[in-house]
Amino acid sequence: MAPLIVREHMTPNPITVKATTTVARAHHIMQENGVRHLPVLSENALVGIVTVSDVLEAASGSSVKSNRFSIFDPAYMLGSRPVEDLMTPEPVTIGPDDTVLEAADLMFQHDIGSLPVVEPDNVIGIITKTDIFHLVVRMLANRDSDA
Repeated sequence: MAPLIVREHMTPNPITVKATTTVARAHHIMQENGVRHLPVLSENALVGIVTVSDVLEAASGSSVKSNRFSIFDPAYMLGSRPVEDLMTPEPVTIGPDDTVLEAADLMFQHDIGSLPVVEPDNVIGIITKTDIFHLVVRMLANRDSDA
């Protein structure tokens, strides 16, 4: 069996936000598009990633990353801040020609739910734990139907 390649299982052309996008706008984009991870760009270069968990944890004041926010800040003030205030900077990435196994291993090692897929200086996709889980389910279903 040939190795499974990230390019074949990633979501191409992911929705991205600028570092200056407000937290409220980023959260709205996530809800509107049914995504939980947004690569963050500055001048078209990947500078971070923001997740729905980041937004919710910052709003609740329970995140380590949210220590930049006062727990006394009203939610509307948090929403007006730029995502660069709560994103994970310099996210772990993967190349499109790497294997899905390598992607899964990186996610496991770093306890993260997604990897931006990059070719030199460009975000061309994103692969998530959900993508990998769906792949495993399809493979198991195919194996069981062949038996």
